[in-house]
Amino acid sequence: MGVSLSAFREAFASHKFAQKVEDDDVFGKRVCVNGTPAFFVNGVSIAGAQRIEKFKQGIDVQLAA
Repeated sequence: MGVSLSAFREAFASHKFAQKVEDDDVFGKRVCVNGTPAFFVNGVSIAGAQRIEKFKQGIDVQLAA
């Protein structure tokens, strides 16, 4: 992913991104995300790994609304 192991270890050890991780966790809980992957189409949740048809269906429903 383009991150050096030493840079990762340094950031991890220093807790450099701890607040960002905490903020993301709080946000996920607030919008009822309880696993990954999680997607939203116009605010409507599509949970888990889904076939493309599921996304198309969700998008079509939102476009019709």
